[in-house]
Amino acid sequence: MAKIFIDTSAWVAFAIKSDPNHAKAKQIFKNCLEENASLFTSNDIIDEATTRLIYGAGFSKAKLFYQLWQHNLKSGLIAQLWTDEQIQTEAWQIILNRRQFNCLI
Repeated sequence: MAKIFIDTSAWVAFAIKSDPNHAKAKQIFKNCLEENASLFTSNDIIDEATTRLIYGAGFSKAKLFYQLWQHNLKSGLIAQLWTDEQIQTEAWQIILNRRQFNCLI
């Protein structure tokens, strides 16, 4: 089973139909669900996505996104990872040691 970490740009593209990557994000999410992939994101990512949606699409869109995200979290479709200083330091070390990243968008 694939493990997929979803970053802010994918959430925003999925939520805003006028985003240039909306169709691609929608298809990727659909494929992940069909393949029963384990989906992950972090509290920082959800905060950032919600903020970008407030400023880019309005409060109503951001609120709807957050409510749908909460529903999917509670139903087990996605898992939330909580970041702290140690995790952030470890993540930065991974970035420094890697040369290439696979991104959804």
